Amino acid sequence: MMSNLKIHFIGINGSGASGVAIAAKKAGFIVNGCDRAADTPYAPQVRANGIPVADAHDADHIDDADIVAVSPALIMQSEKIPEVAAAQTAGKLMTWQEFLGTYILAHRRVIAVCGTHGKTTTSALCAHVMESAGLDPTAFIGAIVPDWNGSNRIGSSDWIVLEADEYANNFKHYHPEFIILNNLEMEHPEYFRDFEYYKQTFRDFLAGAKSGGTLVYNADDKDVLGVIDSFPGKKIPFGTADLKISANERGQDFDGFHINLLGAHNAANATAVITMVRELGISDEAIRNALADFHGAGHRCEKICDRGDIAIYDDYAHHHTQAARTIDALRAAYPDARLVVVYEPHQISRYTQNRAETLDALGRADVAIITEFWRGREGNLSVPDVNADIKNLGATNIQYIPNQDEAIAQALNAAKEDPARKSIILVMGAGQSWKIAKALKESL
Repeated sequence: MMSNLKIHFIGINGSGASGVAIAAKKAGFIVNGCDRAADTPYAPQVRANGIPVADAHDADHIDDADIVAVSPALIMQSEKIPEVAAAQTAGKLMTWQEFLGTYILAHRRVIAVCGTHGKTTTSALCAHVMESAGLDPTAFIGAIVPDWNGSNRIGSSDWIVLEADEYANNFKHYHPEFIILNNLEMEHPEYFRDFEYYKQTFRDFLAGAKSGGTLVYNADDKDVLGVIDSFPGKKIPFGTADLKISANERGQDFDGFHINLLGAHNAANATAVITMVRELGISDEAIRNALADFHGAGHRCEKICDRGDIAIYDDYAHHHTQAARTIDALRAAYPDARLVVVYEPHQISRYTQNRAETLDALGRADVAIITEFWRGREGNLSVPDVNADIKNLGATNIQYIPNQDEAIAQALNAAKEDPARKSIILVMGAGQSWKIAKALKESL
């Protein structure tokens, strides 16, 4: 490994780049970075590892860098980021995913978790079970894992567990030995032109795995079944269609296992992990103990406050299927509670292509508030007429309140309307929603 290389990470305080930058430094690379956002949940772990970070973009930052690593989303905004354009001209630019695949994953035993939903929880849980069993893996997760106090852990073994993100075909740089494929559903419409193109990306990823490897796949998902033929190795199904699940606010019991996670989708995530780690030789007793000791990943149906009469959950859901599953999970855990949802739509195209489905999902709450859109890569698009959508679909329990301060105040009022019942406030989104959840917690 050319560990004397100097690597500059643009957007280093992001969920993915931060963990890879830390791993690069620990591998001996000379690492620095820049990011306009100094207050992300991932910035503290970058600072704690002593990585120099500039709080602005400047083309001069890349002068002494051998490699400039950046997220694909920022490459698409290169006209606004002078370092990206300069690095392209100098031939130094690559995505952080390409850097990870080329310099960190090479010659390692890699377990990649892919699929539309559940990647973060599944990969974190898989790494946790392996850690508990003494396999000491390195892991790259797209969220803060409280037990690690960060989004990654650096192990001493050859094992690596990572979340393999399909956006912009990010995962094409990974050639894992083991793969978990959770589910498939049309996602990222700002990049993928249609569902067939989306599925072909997964076929290509599976085909690029190391020969002789193992694929653990969701046999309950018909679209998953339509792509697995491209995988060159052993294929093992998992499923939860016949699983009997007992749930309450402390978690779920199924098939002799307990997890401290809510929702049937998390029972599926855990079943995928159980299936995979059995292949690694980990006993059911060790799996059972590890699962019961796992407390989830940050921003994934994370209970951040409970004062008795009101509890607050912070969740990453920004797709209508995720939103419906999280709401259903809290309904099952708290059948008698009043459920108030604050939903931050993520990307305008995702909402406009799924208006009815999104409102149907939010309609499962007692009160739902849609707040300001997180535009991300779509700053040039106009915000849809959400009030008209609500009216057209007759969704009487949903309000559109784009001002976040007003949305927070209304959510608190709604949670206090029926003092005889416990209220659950669920905040969902993938942009600044975590700040909304934090503000609600501070208000209580």
